Amino acid sequence: MTAGSPLADALAGFLTAAADHWAAVRTAADGTAEPLLREYTDAVSAETDATVAVALACADRAPGYEIAVARRVRRVTVAARRAAGRRAGIPTLPAVLVAARADLWAAAGWPVSGAAVLSPRAREVAV
Repeated sequence: MTAGSPLADALAGFLTAAADHWAAVRTAADGTAEPLLREYTDAVSAETDATVAVALACADRAPGYEIAVARRVRRVTVAARRAAGRRAGIPTLPAVLVAARADLWAAAGWPVSGAAVLSPRAREVAV
């Protein structure tokens, strides 16, 4: 991956969106001393790491079993983040993060479909 490549740009956009979301929630957690918000930010961090691992494995054309393992790990982290989000009162990820994730999947060569695809209007609103 070279700087300025579509994958590098998408990765930077995804990591920036994830970090912004993490920081906003973590700031609220620090201000309120709410442990559920801290649990949620830990889950967001784990999901971000797993998402990047899957994207890089796909982009590197890793063997299928490696991609399968990375996807299983990601599924577990997604479930943990969703559960922590429900407990913390944060039911969904921000649209800008969902859009950045869809861009990352596309740049990595992962087929993007369903809810991960945002319409141009939804992307406009997310930014």
